[in-house]
Amino acid sequence: MKALVKGKLPPSKAVQPRRSPAIRNFASTGTRRCCCRRTTQKTLFYGGNHLFRSENRGDTWKALSVDLTHGPPGPSKSTGHTLTSISESPLKPGVIYVGSDDGRVHVTKDGGKNWTDLSSNLPGVPKERWISRVECSAHAAGTAYLALNRYRNNDRNPTLFGRPITA
Repeated sequence: MKALVKGKLPPSKAVQPRRSPAIRNFASTGTRRCCCRRTTQKTLFYGGNHLFRSENRGDTWKALSVDLTHGPPGPSKSTGHTLTSISESPLKPGVIYVGSDDGRVHVTKDGGKNWTDLSSNLPGVPKERWISRVECSAHAAGTAYLALNRYRNNDRNPTLFGRPITA
C-alpha cells in the first residue's frame, strides 16, 4: 500500500494462470476464479477443484488444498466441480474461504494447512446450490457472507445468506 500512496506502482504484469505442471491436471472451468491478497501485490489465489497460491505474481503455483468439491478425488479434467469464489480475510491473512459450483463452502485459518467444511452450517439452504460469492467480513476476522443461486434447479431467485458463517 505504501507504493500506491506515493504513486509508485510496480511494473504491470498480465497474469493468466497457465496450465502449468502444478495445475495442469486439475478441474477448471472456462471462468477461472482468482483472488489477490490485499496485503501484498505478489500473492494470488487460483481455484480449480483445489485451491492454489502463487507468491510471485503467477509465475509458479502451489496447491493449498485437497479437492474441495464433490468431484472425484485427485486431479480431474472435468469442467465442473470447481471453486467459484475465493476470499481471504482482510483482517487476518491466511484465513481463506472458498465456495464451489456444487454447493460446498470451506475455510482454512492457517493458510491452507487444514480445511473445515462449512457446507452443513447453512441451515434452511438446500444442498443443491451454486456458491456464487463468498466475501470475508472487513470487521470480524473469521466471519464471511455468501450469495448462492439455484438456477440449475429452475429456481431463479438469488439467495443471500443473511447470517455470518463463522468457522
